[in-house]
This record gives sequence, C-alpha cells and structure tokens, in this order.
Amino acid sequence: MPKTKRRKSAPKRPAGAAQQAPTTDVRQVPTTDVRQAPTTDVRQVPTPDVRQAPTTDVRQVPTPDAPPAPAAVAAAAQSVAVVQLEPSLEVKDVEAAHAVLKAALERGPRVTVDVGRILAVDTAGIQLLLAFQIEAAKRSIVAEFCGASSALERALDVLGLRDQLHIAAPL
Repeated sequence: MPKTKRRKSAPKRPAGAAQQAPTTDVRQVPTTDVRQAPTTDVRQVPTPDVRQAPTTDVRQVPTPDAPPAPAAVAAAAQSVAVVQLEPSLEVKDVEAAHAVLKAALERGPRVTVDVGRILAVDTAGIQLLLAFQIEAAKRSIVAEFCGASSALERALDVLGLRDQLHIAAPL
C-alpha cells in the first residue's frame, strides 16, 4: 500500500477568536528601483526675483518754498521723495510695496505717496499704509498721501479707518 502524506491540520482556535488575515509573501511583490528614476536638472529652471518691485517710481522733487538753511541741510530739506504705488496693493503686493516705502523713508525728511493709481486694495495694503505713516512719524518724517482712489476710499470706509489716513489732493 502506497504511503500518502498526511496534511497537518491548523491549530485549533478557541471559540470566538478572530480569524487571522492571510499574509502576503513580500518576496513576490514586484519592486521599483528608484535609483533608475529620471531626474530633472533644477539648475536649468529660471527663478524670478520676487523682492524687486517692477515699475514703482521713486524720485526726488524739489520743493519751491523751502526755508533757507546751510548748504548741506538745504539739499536734503528741499527735496521730497515721491512714491507712486502700483494699481494693486493686496497681500501679494505688500512685500514689494513695503520695500519701496522703506527706501523712501531713507531719502529725506519728506515723503509723498501717490495712491491715485490704486485699483485694488485689501486689509494688508491698508495696514501697510498705516504702518508707514506711523513709522514716518517716529522718524520725524512728514508723510503725505495724495491722489484719488475710489478703491482705497471704499476700503477705508468699510474698515472704519477713513479718519486715520489723510489723503490730500492729487499731485
């Protein structure tokens, strides 16, 4: 009589025990060799310099009725740094506008900010203008805002800040 192999039976589980999930033999799972994946040379991708404000105009304008002063002081006292802001003064534009306004504070005792071109402004833009005004006062610099911008006036009204930012007539 030929011998037959007897199958071993699985160990008996106690009643109520959870059934064990079948296991997968990981040696049979196909793998991907990541060392052979194609690579991209990142040195070929140009990156723009976002710290630079593209077309903001900062210029020195002589004032006609400046009081007489010593020659060295007269040159600084007779000029006004004029900053013309871009049409958008929203959170995405505040960093560039801040750099321009900060540079204008370094130029002299008087800064005029032309806000007349502003077409879009949000809370971040209003905050920047108010912070600029406060910083100028701390440095004893006369900061003036000029120009007519309905978007800026509307935002100041909505925020209840119209009396905080004094805007003079257009340049």
